[in-house]
Amino acid sequence: MSGTIPLWDEIRKKYISFWKEKWHDRIAIVYSNNLPVYYFKLGESCLARFYRQYSPFKEPAIATEHEIIFPVQGNSKYKIKSIIDRIDHDQNGHWEIHDYKTSKRCFTQSRADSDDQLAIYNLALLHTEENVQSVALVWHFLQHGQEVRSKRTKKELLYLEKRIKDKVDLIRERIKHRCEFLP
Repeated sequence: MSGTIPLWDEIRKKYISFWKEKWHDRIAIVYSNNLPVYYFKLGESCLARFYRQYSPFKEPAIATEHEIIFPVQGNSKYKIKSIIDRIDHDQNGHWEIHDYKTSKRCFTQSRADSDDQLAIYNLALLHTEENVQSVALVWHFLQHGQEVRSKRTKKELLYLEKRIKDKVDLIRERIKHRCEFLP
């Protein structure tokens, strides 16, 4: 399937093949009243909706499932590992970080604007890539066919790095003193 845009039937066959190969009885089902066939059909429906909505896929994707390890505030004592679903780059300094969600609810704009996950991925790009003029954060809510976009300012990203560093320091301090972790 690489190099060309596959037809929906090819994607569906690949999905069925992956499902048969990877499904096993030890997979935890959160909502026990849903049978595995429910999740199979949900996955198929999400893929079909995404395919219809975004085909022919002309976005400048440069990576999928991309792992980045970076130091918080440039300090190697504070490293974060990120695995980013998809990164697009137009070669002119404009980047997009995409994340795919299968959750029942979509983010509101306010929730997206305050969520840390993709903001951390934004930090990862800033620490590891050159020519980063802008970064758009894009959530795809697959059950709903909805896309929510956000951006972070430099000030917001600096504050996020400080919060991460402070949280790591707190955890290390508790470990050092063998304190209980609060839920």
